[in-house]
Amino acid sequence: MSFRIAMLAGFASLALAGAAHARDAEEPQLLPYLVVEGREMPKRTLAETMVDTGVGTLSYALIAEGAVTQARTIGGDFDGPPLFQAASISKPVSALGILRLAEQRNLDLDADINDYLVSWKVDYTGHEDAPRVTIRRLLSHRAGLTVHGFPGYEPQTSIPSTVRVLKGEGNTGPVVLFQAPGSGFSYSGGGYTVLQLLVEDLTGSSFADFIDREVLTPLGMVNSHFRDAPGGEFARARNGDGEAFDVPYHVYPEKAAAALWTTAPDLARFLIASDAIIGGEMTDMLSAEMAAQWLAIPVGEGEETYALGFGVDRGDGHEVFQHNGSNFGYKSLMYFDRVSKSGLVALVDGERGHVLNSMLARGCSRESGLDFMKQRRLVPVNLDADQWAQIEGDWAFPDGPLQGRRFRLSSTGPSDMLAAEIATGEESRLLAVGDLEFIDTETASTLKFAQGEDNALEAIFAGRFRMTRVD
Repeated sequence: MSFRIAMLAGFASLALAGAAHARDAEEPQLLPYLVVEGREMPKRTLAETMVDTGVGTLSYALIAEGAVTQARTIGGDFDGPPLFQAASISKPVSALGILRLAEQRNLDLDADINDYLVSWKVDYTGHEDAPRVTIRRLLSHRAGLTVHGFPGYEPQTSIPSTVRVLKGEGNTGPVVLFQAPGSGFSYSGGGYTVLQLLVEDLTGSSFADFIDREVLTPLGMVNSHFRDAPGGEFARARNGDGEAFDVPYHVYPEKAAAALWTTAPDLARFLIASDAIIGGEMTDMLSAEMAAQWLAIPVGEGEETYALGFGVDRGDGHEVFQHNGSNFGYKSLMYFDRVSKSGLVALVDGERGHVLNSMLARGCSRESGLDFMKQRRLVPVNLDADQWAQIEGDWAFPDGPLQGRRFRLSSTGPSDMLAAEIATGEESRLLAVGDLEFIDTETASTLKFAQGEDNALEAIFAGRFRMTRVD
């Protein structure tokens, strides 16, 4: 994980300064979100932009009128579409499996999850009088649980069980309540790991076997699975410079949240099938009543437009469901519009691949007549030496779901800052757009510095996560 938080509806959090890129007749349009005044980039082809963003392999599938119209892999030497880790795109696939389980076992989406769990329970200490953690709140990231995401494990290392992950006996902290369930949205891979345990406790099957049986096989996703190793031709994990990591991928025991191996054509099948299921056309997968809840955004539990496994964007002439993902060395993105029946899947290797995916999605959606992905122009602000002296150094999140993550902040120009995560070395670039106010030029997340209660300078990331100086 880098200096980024998960996507919200609209992919508005994905960005790159520049202008629309040149392309050949068959190549999708590339269009950035952030345009920095005075920093227009030279036009680039899709292959050139892959080099710019450190992507070795891009595999994408275009959907129009409810059918795949183009599936293409650029880079690498593969006999067919290679496998990628889809990262958090695992969540909507897992969500379909959870909804099927709920229907098969007559589970109440709004009951206390502890009524169904056996081998581990949510600890309500400190929240005894609060609403309960439920399947609906877990699927929609409104359960109030910690652990935003997971770093994964190198292959051949000891991999913890689901229960050990939840107890904090892996490489992340324990999954615990940090706010009252239903009091607001907070993206939680830990919450999806609770749902993974629900499957294991109730079925006696591994999560991978359950999803293969209940989702992947019925939908014809024959090249997809939730096992640890890819088991076929796959794109190797790469760093932000496009260089292959020493290990080819990470293993994620948090399967429901992050472990799907898949191809672009398989995910396109998933999007098309999801639209049919939501429309009540595949009652062998979900009843019309259950299917209608898949894109229903919980009311009164936060303004974010995240439903039960998908981000949703409804507007004039469009109804888009979507997700993206970020694992070690892999980035992924997909969306589908239920009105025009158009969509995109984009899978890449490379730590900065979300930039390319964002540009591709924005360009493809614009070509389809959709206007749910806007552009934004930024004006850089130069900071003086005294201002930079207040900021440069080591900072950390002292509490909340990002607790413990540490970053080194440094100036790379009068208005430019580099944020390097100390544990991983992953880098994010930020632009000064006001007095001690920055925006991540790849995610549009904000970072604002101000005096705290003790008059010490602190920073607020993404409008709600506090950072303090630790050097």
